[in-house]
Amino acid sequence: MRGKRPRSGCIRAGRRWRNRRRRRRWWNRRPGRCGWSLKWGPLATTADSYAWADADEIVAFAEEHEQAIKGHTFVWHQQTPSWLNEDMSADELRAALKSHIETTLARYRGRIRAWDVVNEAVDINSGSKYTESIFWRKLGPTYIEDAFRWARAADPDVLLFYNEVGIERIGPKSDFTYEMIRDLLARGVPIDGIGFQSHISIHRYPAESNLRANIRRFADLGLKVNISELDARTLLLPGTRDSRWQAQRVAFQQIVGACVAEPACEAVTFWGFTDKHSWINDDGDPDDALLYDREYVAKPAYEGTLDGLRGLRSVVGDNVLENGDFASGDASWAATGGELSVGAAREREGAAACVSGRTEASHGLRQEALVEPLSAGGPFTFSSWIRVGGASGQTVNAALTITEEGQAPRDLSLATIVAADGRWIELAGNFGLGFDAAPAAVELKLYGPSADVELCVADVKIQPLSAR
Repeated sequence: MRGKRPRSGCIRAGRRWRNRRRRRRWWNRRPGRCGWSLKWGPLATTADSYAWADADEIVAFAEEHEQAIKGHTFVWHQQTPSWLNEDMSADELRAALKSHIETTLARYRGRIRAWDVVNEAVDINSGSKYTESIFWRKLGPTYIEDAFRWARAADPDVLLFYNEVGIERIGPKSDFTYEMIRDLLARGVPIDGIGFQSHISIHRYPAESNLRANIRRFADLGLKVNISELDARTLLLPGTRDSRWQAQRVAFQQIVGACVAEPACEAVTFWGFTDKHSWINDDGDPDDALLYDREYVAKPAYEGTLDGLRGLRSVVGDNVLENGDFASGDASWAATGGELSVGAAREREGAAACVSGRTEASHGLRQEALVEPLSAGGPFTFSSWIRVGGASGQTVNAALTITEEGQAPRDLSLATIVAADGRWIELAGNFGLGFDAAPAAVELKLYGPSADVELCVADVKIQPLSAR
């Protein structure tokens, strides 16, 4: 960056803070002092005072260099002030939250383009499906609506975003988030956009078709979409560092390219830029999730990002599966339980394989003998069209079962989706594959609906991906 640099404080904090021991879980979750300067805990050091210095410095630096700012975040269940506690009444907590939003927006009104108002309020593994934080426990889910209304009243011009982790792909969590946001908008809650945090791993991340379809459905609600905290873990993929970094390049190209292709996806931001200060590289683990290495040298991921921004697509190779279109009947396919039949696909062109008489959710369709076609390790893109009978809301999964010499079989999930009765829907995902030992067997399986629900599958593909 050109221009005069601030002489002290947050912009130069990397040198002073990089070796400090991480003391709390949230410290590990977010990198360095600068990365959390606009969060409630670091700002409101006491109930009656604010520490603005670091945030002011970031805002001033951005203004000097004509850079737009997205504030992060008013409401999150982590990095709350130490004085915010369970002894507070609901009224006290509500008043404190309202005051924080109003105070911060008053200071930066007209200087910050957008805010993540509420962050990570959804937890589909909880009984309520919400993150059962102090805000949810004391105020109920209405705190989400209140926060957006208070923010809009305090600054009518700033863009207001809801930000969530793990909703990049169409699936149970993004479905719940979609319905929550749709309900809030129907009641006039002022939400301008949604952030897909996109903390992905190169061993499994959304296929371009799935990500773009997810962007479009939120856009159809009238929302702007951000890829808001992009980074890509590498360590879950066995192999050499160079092979992981090349797979990471393709992942960044895929994610950024999907955003560029969708008009409603207005921005991609990264959670940091160098592996030297990434929150993911905790205690020296070489997960290397960002665009620059620890010496500030651009990695292949940087070139992948540029390709995505240019609208260049990854190269998609031929299908490595045998008889993926079922044109040769059930050749190369078997049922893991129930009865397999192949015939003309109902309500779509081509053939489909259906498994009926299933007695367990694990029963479905499989293809074995995939060691040789998948031995290159990927990255690959998987896609299939599926249809279920019976009630709506049936979950369908695709996974590889991998057996390596001397090790127990392990499953690599490729994709999960909730299917509606009688309607064909795409099940898709991208993945990388690696082996710690020589692979003895690799098998693809599709399964998941409740027992006795018929599962039909059409046009199944696994195709290698590579950079241009």
